[in-house]
Amino acid sequence: MLETIAGTVLNLAAGTFSDWIGAKAEASREKAKARAEAVKNGIPGWSDEWLVLVWSFPAVACFVPGLDAVATAGIERFNAMPGWYQYGFFMVTGAVFGLDKFVKLKQLKP
Repeated sequence: MLETIAGTVLNLAAGTFSDWIGAKAEASREKAKARAEAVKNGIPGWSDEWLVLVWSFPAVACFVPGLDAVATAGIERFNAMPGWYQYGFFMVTGAVFGLDKFVKLKQLKP
């Protein structure tokens, strides 16, 4: 009798554990699909807005009295940064704005 009860409890626990593992695996698959879709559509989050602000600031600041010197100094400092950082910044910006898609499209045209 005790063996039957213990067997039933173990079978129930194993089934519940198995169901839990299956549910976790399914949730992980769905999360991975959603992440892949987000990456396919561009980098998700606030990075687009941030880079628009970063890229727009010098152009807008040139028309605001007192900020034109700040914009000029910022561009001069950026030019003084190492080339690897500048290229990295431009690559990230290109990825965010989807320039990789533009390049692929240009390659498809005869």
